[in-house]
Amino acid sequence: MRNRWHLVGHVSELANPGDFVVLPFATDREIVLSNIDGDVVAWDNRCPHRGARIYTEPRGNRAPVCGYHGRCARAQDVHRFHVTEVYGGFLFVCTDPHAPGVPAIDSRTFDFLEETPPLRFHSEIRAVYSHDWTVAVENALDNEHVPLVHGDSLSTLGLTRAALHCDHDGSSLELFVSAQADRLDRVGKLFDHRLLTCDYAHAHLFPYGAIATTRGWTYALQNYFPRSDGGTTFVSRLFVQDGGEHETARLRWAAAVANMNERVFAEDGAICDLVQVGFTGNLGPRDDRIRHFRTNLRPVVL
Repeated sequence: MRNRWHLVGHVSELANPGDFVVLPFATDREIVLSNIDGDVVAWDNRCPHRGARIYTEPRGNRAPVCGYHGRCARAQDVHRFHVTEVYGGFLFVCTDPHAPGVPAIDSRTFDFLEETPPLRFHSEIRAVYSHDWTVAVENALDNEHVPLVHGDSLSTLGLTRAALHCDHDGSSLELFVSAQADRLDRVGKLFDHRLLTCDYAHAHLFPYGAIATTRGWTYALQNYFPRSDGGTTFVSRLFVQDGGEHETARLRWAAAVANMNERVFAEDGAICDLVQVGFTGNLGPRDDRIRHFRTNLRPVVL
């Protein structure tokens, strides 16, 4: 995966000098996204002097000072990765610092990201799951479990697939209409911009990232990072559309979405622990996104 670009964040998380986010990327390293003197960079969370972790917090605002000797890691000294902010302000990282930039991808999934309005970071959820990361991703791509597992949470939206786009790199985008469209229309008065003609969208950015949005008002960026113990580090960050009137009411809506997401992720974590890793089974016609994910996963060395 050294030459692959990975969805890891959004520019709104790094608006001020000193802002940083630490991600437990893959099984053997932590990646820091940070604003160093106005420059958004991605780098290995290790001091170049003795290899000590510089940041032990998941996010915050402070200088990159090593707790071992008190040295400040300078932007020109840290082991940097290639980072670029494209597609609606979302950040992509490649662990190969000499890799070419993110190519222009002719795909509906990436076009969908480019339509993203200005966002503001709202809240974050982090969890460690005992199951394999591929189980967690396939669960996010599985619609059949929703009525049973999320009967009092996600299922209340009454989502029905409106369209599916599968991209050549393993990514996919699913669009939905909601049985609660009238209720969403009322909420829409709080926002200046309705991004989507559908009510809900879920994009999987192969392999570790996903974005879910309700009409372009709130965006949940989810990452499923593999752990060395065979489990998954799950990180979900919620963003809300920035600007316009009714800010207090919009933030109340975002808080309600955050509470819903927390319930859904807890339910998903519990049900995925029941899944046997490596069991392929018989995929049905509604498992097309899972089939697409598995097909593209096979030739990739992770």
